[in-house]
Amino acid sequence: SHKNIKFHELPINLQNKILENNQLDQELYNLVNKYFYQEQKRRYHGNLTEDLALFEDKIKSFRYSIIKINLLRFKKIYFRYLIEPKLYGNK
Repeated sequence: SHKNIKFHELPINLQNKILENNQLDQELYNLVNKYFYQEQKRRYHGNLTEDLALFEDKIKSFRYSIIKINLLRFKKIYFRYLIEPKLYGNK
C-alpha cells in the first residue's frame, strides 16, 4: 500500500539527503521561478487560479480511448513480429 508522505514528515537525515541530491534542480527551479514564472503570471490573460483548477479537473477525469490503446498494441505487435524481421532478419 502507498501512503502520501509530506517532505516535512520525513526524518531530518532523509530530508537533508534529498535536498543535497536535488540541489541543482532546486537552483534551477528558483531561477525560473524568480525570473520567468512571475513574469508569465503577470502577462497571463484570464484567471490563472480558475484556469489551473479547470485544467486539474480535466486531467483527473482523463481516460485513454480503448480503441486507441488497442491500435497502439496492434501496431507494436505488427512491427515487432512482421516488419522488423523482414527489415533486420530473424534474430
